[in-house]
Amino acid sequence: MSINVLFRDDKEKMVPLRGGPYKASFTSATPSNHNTLTGPLLPKYVTKVIEQSVSWMKESSSYANTKDKDLTEIKSLLGVVDAVNTVHNKQDAMMLQLDQLEETLNFLQTKNLAKDSQIKQSKKLFDDWTALKKLAKDIKKEITPIVASETQKNNNQIGKLEDELKSFI
Repeated sequence: MSINVLFRDDKEKMVPLRGGPYKASFTSATPSNHNTLTGPLLPKYVTKVIEQSVSWMKESSSYANTKDKDLTEIKSLLGVVDAVNTVHNKQDAMMLQLDQLEETLNFLQTKNLAKDSQIKQSKKLFDDWTALKKLAKDIKKEITPIVASETQKNNNQIGKLEDELKSFI
């Protein structure tokens, strides 16, 4: 089931809620207490989101970082470029996920269901996300001339191959 939530913005226009449409699924085999906001599934979901976010940010930081990497090796360079681009492309989705996590924890805290460790981890995730975006931006500046140089080398090689192919015709 898909759920579209609209709200009236500051210009009096009805617009979709960020992140929508949302999906919901139901089964008759699910215990009824799992269908409540204060049921056992929401805290488990929070733990899962925190773990996945921490893991993704660590991996992305490792892949994007150029320390101890030979950027003259094209596979290493492409790996760094891909990691930097992924961080850039995932900005809106990650910010939405972190905002949703924070709001979920705020709700759970009002019901005395949030763990202090989760709240601390959530706040740290915002700091880690800021650091990862800065790292990606700095690395992009660092690798831009290298990427341009490699692009020029490849274009030259393609030009030579095209010339060689023309000689066969």
